[in-house]
Amino acid sequence: LFVDGEPAGQPSSPLEPFIARAGRHSVAVEVTRGDMIELTDVVETYTIGALPPAGLRVNLASVTADPSRWSTAISQFDRLVDEGHVELELLPSDRFASLTPGYWNIYVPGFGENRAEANDYCASFSLVSANDCFVSYFDPNA
Repeated sequence: LFVDGEPAGQPSSPLEPFIARAGRHSVAVEVTRGDMIELTDVVETYTIGALPPAGLRVNLASVTADPSRWSTAISQFDRLVDEGHVELELLPSDRFASLTPGYWNIYVPGFGENRAEANDYCASFSLVSANDCFVSYFDPNA
């Protein structure tokens, strides 16, 4: 088993679930057939970490939660990380009443009740349009 290009242990047959740290990962399995060794196709995945506490967050992108759009969500996530959004997280909205259902939300958590700090985050990346960066309240228990 390879996670992010690094060996991550010996897989069993059938492949057992594994736990990766929260964030984006590439996963592949090395398969041995006789004398031939080959890697399976790389699967791009995202592991959801602990839910952030209730509070304000900065939403940077939303992608329709449809399996055919997963590569778009991962591409958006990668683009935003490349632009310097290091605390970025991705979360499906369907599980939470405080979010509009039907999306994978890509956001930066951790602003508590400090709307000015959240707005300053958007401004620090020159994101002035609500389509590029907007502040909203998230409650994981609602």
